[in-house]
Amino acid sequence: MTGRSPDRVLEVRTDDPAAREGVPAWCRITAANLVEVVAGGAATVF
Repeated sequence: MTGRSPDRVLEVRTDDPAAREGVPAWCRITAANLVEVVAGGAATVF
């Protein structure tokens, strides 16, 4: 994710239940802003 522009938004869609903890942890570690989490159906969208 090096070289990413700070004004861009990355949307992640996953059906991996572990991502509900992993993605927010990655955001904390990398100082990325977690804008929204939408959990519904078979997928979670970050």
